Amino acid sequence: MTGLNIQRHDSYATIRIDKMNGQSDFNNSTLPIDWFTFEKESGKVLTTQMSWMGRLYECGEDGKWYGAEIC
Repeated sequence: MTGLNIQRHDSYATIRIDKMNGQSDFNNSTLPIDWFTFEKESGKVLTTQMSWMGRLYECGEDGKWYGAEIC
């Protein structure tokens, strides 16, 4: 696909898995993290977020883009 911009968040280039419970380790935080973003149309950015349980979901930054809810 042409014109697609994908960017990984440097803070979470590597996701660590907790040895005791098998869940993602976000430095003792339970808040979801922004893992990477992608953009097809200028200004319509989607973020892929990961919860501490390992669930992935997408949301639109500053709007409901491509059918995704706003972050």
